[in-house]
Amino acid sequence: MQNNLNHFLGNNDIMNPPKMMILYLGFPIRILDSSFVNCQGTYHFFQWKKGMPFADDQGIYNMLSWSEQIDSGKQLTRNRKFLTIMSVVLKGIGVLRVWSFPILKGHSLTLRVHIYPHPRCKHSYVKYLKTEIAMADFFEALPEGFVAEALALTSPRDACRLSSVNSIFRSAAQWDTVWENFTPPEYLAETADGGKVGSKKEVYLRLCDHPVLIDEGNKSFWLDKRSGKKCYMLAARQLSIALSDSTDCWRWIPTTESRFTEAAELISVSFLEIVGKINTSIFSPNTTYTALLVFKTTPRAFGFEFQPVEVSIGSPGDSSQTRMVYLDPEAGRRRGLRSRRRIGMFSKGGFANNDSVPSPSKENGPKQRDDGWFEIEIGEYFNGGDATELELSVTEVNGGNWKTGLIIQGIEFRPKNCN
Repeated sequence: MQNNLNHFLGNNDIMNPPKMMILYLGFPIRILDSSFVNCQGTYHFFQWKKGMPFADDQGIYNMLSWSEQIDSGKQLTRNRKFLTIMSVVLKGIGVLRVWSFPILKGHSLTLRVHIYPHPRCKHSYVKYLKTEIAMADFFEALPEGFVAEALALTSPRDACRLSSVNSIFRSAAQWDTVWENFTPPEYLAETADGGKVGSKKEVYLRLCDHPVLIDEGNKSFWLDKRSGKKCYMLAARQLSIALSDSTDCWRWIPTTESRFTEAAELISVSFLEIVGKINTSIFSPNTTYTALLVFKTTPRAFGFEFQPVEVSIGSPGDSSQTRMVYLDPEAGRRRGLRSRRRIGMFSKGGFANNDSVPSPSKENGPKQRDDGWFEIEIGEYFNGGDATELELSVTEVNGGNWKTGLIIQGIEFRPKNCN
């Protein structure tokens, strides 16, 4: 590297070309100082500092850095593109090179273009390159255990990103100390798989890809791979379903497509009422969770295409979030094809106040998951650390029309913006 610098910066033929017409596109700056200040400042304010200086955010940004808060976390926005481009431009100004146009006299004119550092910036540029080399040697000289302890204080996604810095970081990112800190200790033994799983990183990845059944098989647990946050699902058996003990209304069917051994299938009811409860002490702190009903419909399902259901989420003493959603994935198409039928307790479609409910849309309709099931959002809950009992409900008691063909797997709780 040093030989390359001497060869590049010590060539007088290039630095002082004869009979040159020079056009300076930059001005001399202290590259070392400006780069150092820029690096430290941007890292502190955009990558290290988290939260907001205001109190009205209710703590929802406590775990997000300033760069992650830009445009509410949306990628490829105009603001993000502008900041990225300006960072590159300002960095380029710091190491700006100068164009020179040598003109050689003779029978013909020849135009050659050379690119080299500004002569008055030569010493600063050398110091800058030497600093880059010194920083690389500094990272290589760090104890691997020290790097592992530092990576354990970040998140799984940041640990994977930092592993690309150099070989020391890549090796430290494989340490059990790092991934043991990301894995809840109460689930380390359950995922050991009889000793087949070796490193703690493999245990972590297994918890992300293969949910664990807990509470006698009535609840499943797994981790979000990017953040390491806890995720849960309540099985249909742990939900309070009205008339579920009546074989004329509901039946319990075995299923191999679910993470649980059985699911609840709706036979025929005129009103729907499903209630679930969970203690928030098992959630990850300072995390916004999304609750979703996971279900399927049979080919003979009806009763949900015209009548939406009411979903709500809340804790005792607080106001509940309530909204109207559709459980039929093809509600919009069926509403356009099927005419209204007779209204009343013995009707299989339609209802009286068709104009008083929202029309089916992507926002209030179910989404299909990768596992083949559908999910519909019930609501959100921010877990600030105070343990409380969260209650959720899915009800339809106003339409009076008969319903059938709904298969309930359970209610899922996962960090917001997690797929």
